Amino acid sequence: MRHLLMTAIAATLAVMSPAMAQAADRLIPDTWTTSLQADHPLVGRIWVHSRDALGTERDLRFLVSKADHVLLGEKHNNPDHHLLQARLLRWATEGKRGEAMQPRTVVWEMITTEQQDALQSYLARPGATAAGMGNAVNWDETGWPAWSEYQPIADVAMELGLPQIAGNISARNLMASATGGDSKAVPASVTYLMETARWTDADREALKQELVDSHCGMLDGKDKALAGIARVQRLRDAALALGMAASTDGAGAVLIAGSGHVRKDRGVPRYLAALAPRARMAAIAMFEVVAGEEDPRDYIVGFEPGAFDAIIFTPRLDDKDPCARFRKTPDDKG
Repeated sequence: MRHLLMTAIAATLAVMSPAMAQAADRLIPDTWTTSLQADHPLVGRIWVHSRDALGTERDLRFLVSKADHVLLGEKHNNPDHHLLQARLLRWATEGKRGEAMQPRTVVWEMITTEQQDALQSYLARPGATAAGMGNAVNWDETGWPAWSEYQPIADVAMELGLPQIAGNISARNLMASATGGDSKAVPASVTYLMETARWTDADREALKQELVDSHCGMLDGKDKALAGIARVQRLRDAALALGMAASTDGAGAVLIAGSGHVRKDRGVPRYLAALAPRARMAAIAMFEVVAGEEDPRDYIVGFEPGAFDAIIFTPRLDDKDPCARFRKTPDDKG
């Protein structure tokens, strides 16, 4: 009887193991908010740089819990990316077994230093909720996707009592500084960090090409415009790094930003390393899958090795041509 029972259990486990393995190596939410390419084989999979292979949820938990600073990169308009950021934020607060929670500081790219006082005043109110945080910083006037898409991140932060700060500088002030219109528009500490952190000719050329590509070739040959935009990008990265370095209680920070800012080859980590050279950083990016691209290595072409410690693949929000807006003429009605 015992032999028959053990045989039956073994048979059951053999049947269950493929499904169990699939669940272990994917981040599968209850439902994906986005649905385009949801059946793509990479959806929910996790690419881990240290393994040079697909990894598991356990790898992600290890990365975010052991790092001093965690950088979570998104595609701004994909709501699934914000749900994943909320999940990873919670994991980042988990201490080692038996240790207290790590009170990470949440640093927002989407909130500028001009909104910092309003943010802190609201968070200090009795009964403040994540739902009301967007109105407190006039989120609807910022041009970012709806606050409801970012609210899950604030829900976790407020539930756990985590500090939250503005990390960015307004586009107006960044451009005023970058074009020489107002040297005081950006704090001197940000400018100093940008100008003194390691930056090579190869970095400059790589960023220049990235900007040309991201603007669909419209900036090709426009060196003055490129120089200004590149300076804005670097000032923003330096400002976000300073925000992270200012985190309190030695628990480190979690950055919520676009994936381009969290890349370790020349994004925020470049400047954060200058401020805290011994700090451990974990850069996690969320990428939408592309039809026909089923090898994770296809998605890291153009990045230096190790630009991201891990990549999480999600469905796409849409298949709109990002260059269409650059091709419109004054006669276009679309």
